Amino acid sequence: MGAWGAPLAAGAFWAGLLAWDGRPGELQTWPAWAWLAIGVAFLAASWVAAPRARRGDPLGRAGLTRSDPAAVVAVSAAATDGRRGPLAALAALIIGVFLCGVGWGGIAQARRETSLLGRLAPRSVTMVGTLREDPVTSAVGWHALIDVTRVTWRGGAASVRETVWVDGDGDRPAAVRADQLELSGGLQLPDDPDFADALHRRGLAVVLRAAEVSRLGPAPNPFVHLTQVVRAFVGSTIERIFPP
Repeated sequence: MGAWGAPLAAGAFWAGLLAWDGRPGELQTWPAWAWLAIGVAFLAASWVAAPRARRGDPLGRAGLTRSDPAAVVAVSAAATDGRRGPLAALAALIIGVFLCGVGWGGIAQARRETSLLGRLAPRSVTMVGTLREDPVTSAVGWHALIDVTRVTWRGGAASVRETVWVDGDGDRPAAVRADQLELSGGLQLPDDPDFADALHRRGLAVVLRAAEVSRLGPAPNPFVHLTQVVRAFVGSTIERIFPP
């Protein structure tokens, strides 16, 4: 089940995310936590139904045959109990992951509906956050994902924990993943239905059209900062060995 169980589970989770908006009418009142609870129950059932490793040869344990040498046992794959097939466990796994995906889709929707940044749009704001990924150059500028921790606007300020899609014109900022940035610009609710749907699938509510971007420093977490240092060292070494 390990070879094809993981791709099936990943597909089932994605299908569950898509299914949240398409729930039947009689299931619309179910909260997200109910879907998650049922999904976890199916995952537990999958674990219970999974084939177990057979503990040795019954005849060997009874002393009727000679046991394999310890060296052979150490490199041999554990035999499974033939009375349990993998199909029931796999079916329960797929159903459980699908239901967890549905519940996660409900949680993402609840986060969007209660998003402070979504309520602030279309105001101009200044926010502080860390890059979730390296900025990407696009046809009209650049874009990136920012995990926002602080936002200020005219007449107010708040600490938040939201992720925002940021895009801007011109060259991408000289920053890498996990760097801390300060960005100023206007919040917008995406008006393109396909783009809005793609953002909603990722739990994002708004877009920041960045007018000013400044790098405050490396990752505030010392362990993440260490990975940045190693990444920069390896990158510079490769560039020296294999110049463009």
